[in-house]
Amino acid sequence: MYMDVKSRPQSDTTWERLLLKFSCNDTVIYLFIVLGAGLTMKIFRHTISRSISALFACWTHNYKDLDQQSSISKGHRCHFCKKHIRKVGCGQHIRKLEKRSSADLDYPTKKWLGTPIEELRRTPKCSSPLLSLRHSNCHTVTIRTDLLQQGMVPKPYPTQVKDVWDGNHVKMPFSDQNLYPVEYKEGVKSVDRRWDLIQTKLRTRFYHPKDLKDAIMQYNKSYISKWDFTAFNKLCNEVLERNESKYLLEEVLPKMVELALKLPHVCTHPIPLLKQSMNHSITMSQQQIACLLANAFFCTFPRRNARTKSEYSNYPDINFSRLFEGTSPKKAEKLKTLLCYFRLVTQDMPKGLVTFTRQSLKSFPSWKGSEKLLPRLHVTWEGTIEADGKGMLQVDFANKFVGGGVIGAGLVQEEIRFIINPELIVARLFTESLAVNECLIITGTEQFSDYEGYAEFYRWVGSHTDSTPRDAWQRRCTEIVAIDALCCSSFLEQFKPGNIRRELNKAYCGFFRDGECPKNLSAVATGNWGCGAFGGDPRLKALLQIMAAAEAGRDVAYFTFGDSILMTDIYEMYKGLTDRKFTVGKIYALLEQYYNEVCRHCMTGRPTITLYCFISDILGSDSEFIDTEDVCSPGPTPLPRHGPNLSGLAPAPGPGPSSVSAPSGGNSGVYSSDED
Repeated sequence: MYMDVKSRPQSDTTWERLLLKFSCNDTVIYLFIVLGAGLTMKIFRHTISRSISALFACWTHNYKDLDQQSSISKGHRCHFCKKHIRKVGCGQHIRKLEKRSSADLDYPTKKWLGTPIEELRRTPKCSSPLLSLRHSNCHTVTIRTDLLQQGMVPKPYPTQVKDVWDGNHVKMPFSDQNLYPVEYKEGVKSVDRRWDLIQTKLRTRFYHPKDLKDAIMQYNKSYISKWDFTAFNKLCNEVLERNESKYLLEEVLPKMVELALKLPHVCTHPIPLLKQSMNHSITMSQQQIACLLANAFFCTFPRRNARTKSEYSNYPDINFSRLFEGTSPKKAEKLKTLLCYFRLVTQDMPKGLVTFTRQSLKSFPSWKGSEKLLPRLHVTWEGTIEADGKGMLQVDFANKFVGGGVIGAGLVQEEIRFIINPELIVARLFTESLAVNECLIITGTEQFSDYEGYAEFYRWVGSHTDSTPRDAWQRRCTEIVAIDALCCSSFLEQFKPGNIRRELNKAYCGFFRDGECPKNLSAVATGNWGCGAFGGDPRLKALLQIMAAAEAGRDVAYFTFGDSILMTDIYEMYKGLTDRKFTVGKIYALLEQYYNEVCRHCMTGRPTITLYCFISDILGSDSEFIDTEDVCSPGPTPLPRHGPNLSGLAPAPGPGPSSVSAPSGGNSGVYSSDED
């Protein structure tokens, strides 16, 4: 394998040429020779620093023939035009790269490219009028719609609780069928209602963190040796100030208990399970969601603790037991964020509704035959989906078990969104894992916390006041779609035509709305979907999401989360395609051609020619686009490649989407979790 540009010594000095002829075993001897040469301090500093860098690169890459690796004269080619060269690129493309490096890599002066974000459609301005909210076979509504008023907590429906204990509904903690074995002091054994035991134990006072554990374990005794409350103990004893810990134990937790024990009076309607292949919606009040989440915090949901070989093994876990365990600082920040939510809702209960919709599609577009042109695109390296994509369809880079590691150790894009908008977590109670043709759409959740950082550096900052307007159903105009990306076992796997179609179909499922006119659809706010632990290529995933949005009739706002080079690469590729009026079908054919000509015969972990370089070759030699990823990772000599096959790839006639460059002046990103 070859060193990349960043690690290969760039100078042709005599010292470095001499150095590259030494084997790794001679490096220590050579270092002492240099030290004893009596060089001046200036020469010593310059030579030794560069020599050590080369020695380190030599050692780490374990070269057998450094002289051959340092000279690219033996059969190496420019990665842009494939001419034989002695440097990274031929003169023409090196000049382009130098031009880009000097003119375009000063990215703080260009914060965005494409269409101004203000011109993209947002709800509620672009939305069509809502129909009357009512219960139907495909829509479960758990509140009194006739009494729904702005500024009032919705009334539950029906008035009296309806207890259903079957395989199609959530099994509730208060059910008469939820029984628990009890042994009395006299040795008499009995089976009692578990809800009675829950009420008795939770109504005890909390003076110390272990009091919470003692209460929860009284009705979860089979897990007494498995559940660990270290994280909660650490939060109270080490992270919070003494007065804060006292306030949490003596004020917040008792109010949370009171909220949880209202469950039979607040959630009176049986909650259906959103199973695979269903197209069904559930609309419930924010009060009902808060009550359900309080029960999840106290681990009261039956049959949901076993992780394997249970009736809910294909559902995410919902009880918060895993949130209390471990010593990671991340757990303390997650707990602070969620406890902020409970503190706020117990002080002033929100008065809106939230809708959860499972969408399962049976048919998808013919991607190769699509005549759709690419939509408008805004791409930026700054900002976040939740802050700058308000009113847009906001993408959750999801796990097929929605929420991923939100109540475990995960703390990246999906998990962060779920804890700052905790009402999303309740979807884990009733949503079966997503199939390849499905997504989950959540409309109306509210943001309760501000944060900074990401993953290990995540920090809760404080409470957030959500000013997002409400629609006619009293839902916040925040629409989030959970779509799970393909988890790649290798980098090349994602370029297979079958996997390309899988990702296009998944994104299309999330973006498509049956019966809606494109002018009433908001733009998609997205980013590097599936590019963390799932191993996706950000440049490929950006192109696929833009193609899916085009087919669904939506514009795109793409957030690269601090990566200014990726921003420019995406925009230059987009501009090259739109300037030549390439349709979605023509681009899909290019992706197939890239796999057949480059990836299928690749003998290394990554292709020598990157996707964007391959497409820019086909778009024409006059293209100014150069993929810096390809320049920085030249890899082995590529296999000879014939000229591009342009049959069937002629640009489509007709006007293309407009594209406006950003004037000069002037991050939640990838999905992963502890379950990956």
